[in-house]
This record gives sequence, C-alpha cells and structure tokens, in this order.
Amino acid sequence: MNCSKCKKKNIKKANYCKFCGNKFSQEEREEAYNKGFVAKLKKIKKWYELCSLKVITDNIIFKIIILLVVIGIGFYNFFAVGKSDNLTIIDNNIYDVTYNEKLDEYYVVIINNENEDALRLALDLYIPSKVDCLNLKYYDENNKNISSEEFKTTDEIILTANTVSNNYYIISDKNDSENKIKVFVYYDKRVDGNE
Repeated sequence: MNCSKCKKKNIKKANYCKFCGNKFSQEEREEAYNKGFVAKLKKIKKWYELCSLKVITDNIIFKIIILLVVIGIGFYNFFAVGKSDNLTIIDNNIYDVTYNEKLDEYYVVIINNENEDALRLALDLYIPSKVDCLNLKYYDENNKNISSEEFKTTDEIILTANTVSNNYYIISDKNDSENKIKVFVYYDKRVDGNE
C-alpha cells in the first residue's frame, strides 16, 4: 500500500509507514486489501458460488420451498391417486369399473366382446407391496359363502359374471382382513336388461 503522506510503498498489513511513520487509517488498509491478490481470489470464489447455485441452495427459504413441494407431492399421491395401503381395482379395456363409496362396493361390468369366455375376466388389481397372499371368497345374494380360494399376489384372479343373482366376491389380504374389497361382476347385456 502506498503512503498518503510520503507516497512510498509499504506492505498491505502495515499499520504505520516504515519510511515516515504515518499511521494508516482502517479505510486505507481495507482499500489496499481489496486491491490485492487474495481479494481477487475471493471475488472469483463468490462468482463461482453464484454460478454453481450454492448461494440459492444454501438459502433457508429455498430449502423450505423444496420441503413443501415434496410434502405437497406426497399428499397429492396419497389423496388423489389413492391410498397406497389398500387393494384397488385397476381400470382395463376388457371391463368398466364403478366404485360405490357409500356402500364400499365395486361394480365390474364385462364389455361384450362376443367371445366365448365373455362371462369370465382376469381382474387387474393394485396390490400393496406388503401383501403377499390374497383370499378370494364367493358369496351368494344371502351372504352365504359358496367358495374360498387363496392366491399369491403373482397369480391371476379370474372372476365370473353374475347371470341370475347378485352374488359377489370378497378379495382380501390374507394377513389383514380389514384390507378387502367387495366386487360385483356383471355382463354388459345383463346390466342393459337385454339378457
């Protein structure tokens, strides 16, 4: 740093001029420091941090916003897509699915494809990952159990449409009897009243 009194060069950390004894002010020392090599390195580092978005990502407001976005996506997936812990029937082009929330029942209508197996369908289910085995029970309209079967989650579940009565199926998690769905299966001509 140059002395303002005698104009001779001194080191940047000097408090006094080594030639004339002039005391350097705090402002003069800071100005000399900001003109040096270390100050230039600090400016380069600051620009690098801005370019690397470190200033933004280290900001507490940014972190809060990201946390709220993640929580929002979680709530959307839980409420809009459906509860991930429950069995659910997945839509398919072979059948139409309607869910009666009041009665907690599914109505599956097999679309008439003029196939000889038109009264039978392979049901597509969303099965939570914690479920390893399913029970399939078939009941008549008087709630009497007609048959029971056990399926692995990888097995195909075949259901038959009701042609005469209001028989129904109960599909449940073998280990959690509360995780179940009630399913009525109909052929589309029966629903239209043509059969």
